[in-house]
Amino acid sequence: MLFFQKQGIVSIPQELPRDLTVRALPAPQTATLPLRVGGQARFCAPADRQLSLGTRLVAGEDGFGIYSPFDGMLGDLSRIRHPLLGEVPAAAVLVDACVQPPTAQTVALEQKPTEQEIVNAARVCGIIDETDGMRLDEKLLALRKKGVALLVGDACEDQPGCFAALCVLRQYGAQAELGLQLACLATGAQQGFFVRFGDADERFDTLPLQTQVHALGCQYPALPERRVQQESKQPFGSIGVQALAALYRALAFREPQLGLAVSIGGEILDMPRCYFVPFGTALSHAVQACGIHYPSYTCVSGGALRGTKVSDAMPMSIGVTGVYVQENAPEPAAKPCFGCGACANVCPQNLLPIHIMKSRRRGHKMKLKLLHPEDCIGCGACSYVCPSGIDLTRFVRLAAQDAAKEAVR
Repeated sequence: MLFFQKQGIVSIPQELPRDLTVRALPAPQTATLPLRVGGQARFCAPADRQLSLGTRLVAGEDGFGIYSPFDGMLGDLSRIRHPLLGEVPAAAVLVDACVQPPTAQTVALEQKPTEQEIVNAARVCGIIDETDGMRLDEKLLALRKKGVALLVGDACEDQPGCFAALCVLRQYGAQAELGLQLACLATGAQQGFFVRFGDADERFDTLPLQTQVHALGCQYPALPERRVQQESKQPFGSIGVQALAALYRALAFREPQLGLAVSIGGEILDMPRCYFVPFGTALSHAVQACGIHYPSYTCVSGGALRGTKVSDAMPMSIGVTGVYVQENAPEPAAKPCFGCGACANVCPQNLLPIHIMKSRRRGHKMKLKLLHPEDCIGCGACSYVCPSGIDLTRFVRLAAQDAAKEAVR
């Protein structure tokens, strides 16, 4: 059994809402559904352009599917520039109704599925791991080829205002546990367990699960992969809890993946909540459902520390499980560094961020090589603790990009 010591660098108080329910989102009037599958694919919408829930819109050459999360009328096909997916084809939809949150019930499978049946179900139902954007069928095959002995159900969102994984673990924990068992069967893993961010909490510590749920504490960055490797010394893999629950529903109910649970957090929200958001729904529709009244705000996809600023018109897609909303306010000007050393003390990679920034500004290329900016993992902790307000993360990443360009010359 693994025992996780508290490790980390920056303490993040975990202020979770009392209500950890995955709520239904009111249907939007329109939607723009991204249709990315990769490789060759065939568009197979109905000739009359009338959509119903679960209508197959795209079939990959290997059977991978994308399905409509809406009842409504299919509009024009186009290519859009998605801030997280890049340039992808998309379908406009005039919405009559949208998919509701999945049922949390569990039923016994008629018979024990084979490895190939599990992989095929993940492929046909279009399941993608929310933690890394990888197709689950391809990930299961890759993990089996790797020969993993342990499989981790990842419920670790260590970002302020992000709690969708915890909501899914609490509401759909039984399905995620059965999905973890199916994933172990498909990959050949001998043991599975869950990891989550936060300290002891009776809402999770008393879940009626046979599988262990390890709390990693409130230290950021949690780095669950590194800590699992240090403790287990065995080959392992990780899969997001939403993908695991979807894998069980694919086998039990033949249910395709039509959306994700997404937490909407931030100090300016009246009601931080977790909604089941159908793919293609505009981010603004989910944010406004939380009771925001500010005329000007910024959305950060992925959390305040490591997230990406995005437009609230962005169509929701795979990989977006947490959104942090903040007021548009002028950022305070950075002050000069006074040598406190806080940035070096918190860096999980043992880097010297302020020296990297100064060496880059002064053009000291040889010194930069010795400081190894390419080892930065982009956690943002150095910027978070800097009392002068210097965006050290950005300067370290720029130095890493410069080092990469020098390496190819």
